[in-house]
Amino acid sequence: MSGWKAHHLYIENNVASVRLIEKILHERTDIEFLNAREGQIGLDLARQRSPDLVLLDLGLPDLPGLDVLS
Repeated sequence: MSGWKAHHLYIENNVASVRLIEKILHERTDIEFLNAREGQIGLDLARQRSPDLVLLDLGLPDLPGLDVLS
């Protein structure tokens, strides 16, 4: 499928973890990578963008990851 991109959302507040995933995915032109550093922002992005994959930190400072799941 030409032009199709997977949309991945990473809800994570640890900058080093985010940078690692960005480095791994850097050359993947078929993936749009979004990061939210707060649970509520991640939840809002998930509702707006309907990502294909969500990676979720369960220990977020503003909203527990399990609350984001529900």
